[in-house]
Amino acid sequence: MRKVVEINGHQVGEDNRCLVIAEAGCNHNQDLDIAKKLVDMAADAKADLVKFQTYRAEEMYSKKTPMMKHFRDKMNVGEDATMFDLIKATELPYELLPQVVEYCGEKKVPFMSTPFGLRDVDILEEFNPPAYKIASFEMTHFPLLERVGATNKPIILSTGMSTLGDIEKALNAVAKGGSDQVVLLHCVSSYPAQPKDYNLRVLQTLKAAFGCPVGLSDHTPGVEVSRLAIALGASV
Repeated sequence: MRKVVEINGHQVGEDNRCLVIAEAGCNHNQDLDIAKKLVDMAADAKADLVKFQTYRAEEMYSKKTPMMKHFRDKMNVGEDATMFDLIKATELPYELLPQVVEYCGEKKVPFMSTPFGLRDVDILEEFNPPAYKIASFEMTHFPLLERVGATNKPIILSTGMSTLGDIEKALNAVAKGGSDQVVLLHCVSSYPAQPKDYNLRVLQTLKAAFGCPVGLSDHTPGVEVSRLAIALGASV
């Protein structure tokens, strides 16, 4: 894997400035106006890119998967609600993608996204994003990793819940697809995560083990953990 990766003209790794990505995620609630407001906020904050998520509930969850209590309470729904219902209600409609991407261009904050399925990659490729993000939950989705690797785009890979062996297998899948451009993100898969749960020395372990740029997927309230991560060498 490369020690320095180029994302949208920005050199990521070594002694270069940290790349800052604003997470819009699925917080648009399928509303184009809200999606645009998220882009506005990213632009106002001078983020280098803004990232959405691209998925389809049918490819992620069974319609019988119970919804976790945390989500039921937050959404004020009954016990019959399923994870499928939640994911279906938060997916970004494919037909809105062109308008979101166009608006990102107008605001001069490049669009990127996290695909969760092979079809998502094919659709996103139509918009030529500068890079792809892979969620921690897809670390073992090797067909997806190979497909994204085949795009020859840089890949930002979150490592929440993963062992070093898991990461090695994921990198092998990306390489099988044809890519050697990966940034590994230290991540704690808790929402929100507490600062005390982030062992930021993992950044140094990841860099030593795999030789590629490293960064942080920050789920904590506030910005202090991100600042400390940059001091310890986070490139994203």
